[in-house]
Amino acid sequence: MGLVTGAGWGWTTRLWREADGSLRGKGTKATVFVWAGGLVLRAALYGAAALMGMDQGSAALLSVLAVTLAACGGVLMWRAGRMDPAYGGSVGGMMPRPAWKDRV
Repeated sequence: MGLVTGAGWGWTTRLWREADGSLRGKGTKATVFVWAGGLVLRAALYGAAALMGMDQGSAALLSVLAVTLAACGGVLMWRAGRMDPAYGGSVGGMMPRPAWKDRV
């Protein structure tokens, strides 16, 4: 459940590059629906487990949260890696990436 929610969150987030090359992201309305659906499903599973007498400790909740965030981060990193750089050229092209510059 956490894997599906996190992947849905990553796929519905809008990504773009600024003129300075920094990557930006913003959730969309679909992101809200993915989160709401995941929350409802999580509450339903929690209620079903409580009715069956299963212990629902914080470790289970934190594990699902960790999987959700890891899946979202993985999808976002994969999508960001496939985007064209802001300085031109293609991702798989021969143009080298510029060196890191510290900002003051």
